[in-house]
Amino acid sequence: MKILHTAALIGLAMAVTACSTTKPPAPPRPGSIPAQIEELGQMEYLQVIDLKATKHNQLMVVQAELYNASSENQQLFYRFKWIDANGFTIGSDEPWKPLGIYGLQRQTINAVAPSPQVVDFRLVVQSPENNGQ
Repeated sequence: MKILHTAALIGLAMAVTACSTTKPPAPPRPGSIPAQIEELGQMEYLQVIDLKATKHNQLMVVQAELYNASSENQQLFYRFKWIDANGFTIGSDEPWKPLGIYGLQRQTINAVAPSPQVVDFRLVVQSPENNGQ
């Protein structure tokens, strides 16, 4: 009986150890679309399928293309975080902007950085249809 109890405890300890050693997902590649996106919850139907940035008159200009994979209309809320060369956020948080995307359609959003010191950005998105994390 004692041996059986000890074997059960060892098996349980091994199972817990195996579960705790799973590796977290690798961070996104710098400059890739996932590295530039902050999703608040996981979006089930809406996807950022293209993301471009360039400088125009010393200001960063960003264009993002979103796709609604559902046949139903979806609501998206988004805002940009603008980042300087030292990694600090420039300016205060932008207000959330609403965007409706029809079923199985693409929608493009454009934004211009508030300062010439901006060298990077994050597109922060959330949708009422998000799955919790």
